[in-house]
Amino acid sequence: APLRSEMGFASTGNKLYVFGGSTPSPDGSQLKVLYNDLHVLDLQTMAWRLLFDESSGYVPAKRAGMGFTTSGGKMFLFGGFNDGDVGYCGDFHIFDPAANAWEILQSAGIPSARTEMG
Repeated sequence: APLRSEMGFASTGNKLYVFGGSTPSPDGSQLKVLYNDLHVLDLQTMAWRLLFDESSGYVPAKRAGMGFTTSGGKMFLFGGFNDGDVGYCGDFHIFDPAANAWEILQSAGIPSARTEMG
């Protein structure tokens, strides 16, 4: 399992998903190192694996402190904080484990950018 703080957790069926988060900067050059990978724990076998990262296709920007939940077998990610150009994130993403793909939700009325929702 990844060593992180401020990551998102969501579960569906017998799987637990962990998205992104942060670790302290190892060399002190920045406050935190942020991630945007998605790991999954199979709750029957208790085995972790990397499910999705930047080499897998489209993935939301690196972030910490996001909202991350499930409904209808899909994962929904909103907000968080990216200490690069983005700052507070106001984007909304959906991960479909059946398709193993992320998509960005374009919709009117998405709440304003925010972080530390969980």
